[in-house]
Amino acid sequence: MSSLFTPAVQSQEACLGASLARIVTEYYQDKQHRKEFETWYKKTYGKPYVWKKE
Repeated sequence: MSSLFTPAVQSQEACLGASLARIVTEYYQDKQHRKEFETWYKKTYGKPYVWKKE
């Protein structure tokens, strides 16, 4: 039985993680997407979301 943590799989996981981070970052740069998220957050948690400054 082979391990899922072989070097080839680890590099695939790193690539997937980096791609996902880029996609999410790009998604939230859109003002409409940010507004939708803020609305959802306030409805879910009852308080406004505070964006971290970069």
